[in-house]
Order: sequence, then structure tokens, then C-alpha cells
Amino acid sequence: MCENKPLPVTCTPVSVTSVKIGNDLILDPNFDEEMISSVRLTVTTDNDGNFRAMQKGGRGSITRSELSLCLDRAVEKGKAIRKIIG
Repeated sequence: MCENKPLPVTCTPVSVTSVKIGNDLILDPNFDEEMISSVRLTVTTDNDGNFRAMQKGGRGSITRSELSLCLDRAVEKGKAIRKIIG
């Protein structure tokens, strides 16, 4: 029999979603923006800016430079959000 045990929380994970509409990348889209986007990338970072999770959705693709921009923005925005909720 399995016991239910709480998972230890060792950081404050923050997820930031980017979507691509045409050639533009938009951070944390609203519903309408997400519906017209070709691709979605959600990146979760920890307190130290390390990547903890990533999920790509949609049928479109992103270039390496767009991926790099999404990752940089996720680290930057994650840090800013942690300051607000900290």
C-alpha cells in the first residue's frame, strides 16, 4: 500500500509562456492571442534561473534564435515575478 506524502518544495517555480503570431513572439498571451498563434512555448525556471520544465504546443516551429530569446525572457520574467510574490 502506498502512503500519500507531500513532495518537498525546494524552490518557487515560475512558468512563462511565449507564443508566435506571424514573426512576433508575445509573452504570457491572453486567450485570443493564444488562439491565433502558430506555436506556444512554456518555460519554467527555478529561483536560480535554471530550467525546470518546458512544453511546446501548436503546429508551428521556432528557430534557434527565437528559442534562445524565449529562454532568456523566461529567466528574466521569472526573476521579476519572484520579486513581486516574494
